[in-house]
Amino acid sequence: MEGDLIARLRGNTQVAAAAGVFGGRPAIDIHERKSNDHGAFPAVVLTKIAPGREYDHDGPDALERPRIRFECFALSGAESILMARAVRDALEVAETAGGTRFHRGKVRFERSFPPEDIATLRIFRTILDMEIPATPTGE
Repeated sequence: MEGDLIARLRGNTQVAAAAGVFGGRPAIDIHERKSNDHGAFPAVVLTKIAPGREYDHDGPDALERPRIRFECFALSGAESILMARAVRDALEVAETAGGTRFHRGKVRFERSFPPEDIATLRIFRTILDMEIPATPTGE
C-alpha cells in the first residue's frame, strides 16, 4: 500500500508541481528526506504511524484505515504549507493506484513548525496526519 501511495502522489500533477526533484522524480519518499540540495525542496516524507487494522470474528477487515504522517519540508513556511495542501487535496479524492483502491482520505492532524537550522539550510516543516482508507484490488 505504501508503494502505491508514493506512486500516486508522485503521479499527481498538483503534488508533483509543488515538490522539488531528487533523482529525476518528485522528492516524495518513505522514512527519510533524501537530499539537502535546494532543488530537492519541497520534499515529503511518509511514515505510517498507526496500522488501521480492524477485526471481527472472521479476522481482519478488508478495509484498512492506516494513519499516515506526511512531513512536508521546504525552504519557506509558505512552501511547506502549500505542499501539505497539495497532498491533502490529492488524497481527499478516491483513486486506484497500482494494486490499491484508495478511498477518500481524512485529515486527522495538521501543524506547522518554526524553522530549523540544519547544516547551512533553514528548513520549515508542516506535518499532516491523514487516515488513508484503502483496499487491495487483487492485482
